[in-house]
Amino acid sequence: MLSKTELHVGLYLAKHSPVSLQISPGSTRQDTHGHSAGAKFTCMMCGKQLHNAFTLKRHIDTIHRGIYPFKCTECKQQFSTKGNLICHMRHHTGERFTCGICQRQFIYKQSLQDHERFHCGNRPVNNSA
Repeated sequence: MLSKTELHVGLYLAKHSPVSLQISPGSTRQDTHGHSAGAKFTCMMCGKQLHNAFTLKRHIDTIHRGIYPFKCTECKQQFSTKGNLICHMRHHTGERFTCGICQRQFIYKQSLQDHERFHCGNRPVNNSA
């Protein structure tokens, strides 16, 4: 049996999306963000399972409908998330994350964090063999 949240979200998306959705039953316990824990939302076009209705809708919009709502004002490149657009804008603004040890600069914060591990001896494992 579907929880009220699963049913509400599923009905909303079915009404506002041209793609039919399938919600597989999961746990009906609600977590602190109002999502049903363990709920799986399945894309009926490709079978990909996502954890919530928002990511399913974004998946359908970008992958199957070609909708990228976040557009760069400088080069017109389009992105599926605001976070990806913000990272991309660093190419235009010159904003960088700088290593406090060697002053090397990075566009992505994660790249800086990965780099800093080399300075403290925590090198990532190389799985390519």
